[in-house]
Amino acid sequence: LDSSKDLANISGGSVHAYHCRWVPPLSGLYPLMMDAPELSGGLLSLAEKHDICAANCHGSDREIEHSLPALCDKLGASAVVMGAVSRSRLDQFFIGNTAEKVLDHLECDVLVVKPDR
Repeated sequence: LDSSKDLANISGGSVHAYHCRWVPPLSGLYPLMMDAPELSGGLLSLAEKHDICAANCHGSDREIEHSLPALCDKLGASAVVMGAVSRSRLDQFFIGNTAEKVLDHLECDVLVVKPDR
């Protein structure tokens, strides 16, 4: 979110926070429903810590490769900033599973930020 705010300040844009709470179906038939109020509260709390207004917070229960591009189209987003966390040595050579899923579906620029550690 800090990188998003920096980019918005440079470009004169605004920051929107997005959380995808889609969980793949375990049985292959029915997706699981997450506790939306709890997750929304977490997103709002995180946004508040970064001075992002609640109206700019978005969440979805749909797969990220469909829901994030749809939100970007709706907002007219010019860039998406997303974090990527490597969980193993091999992962350090890739940009991240979520980023890989959405990269070809987004019509805007994408900045993938890895943590400093």
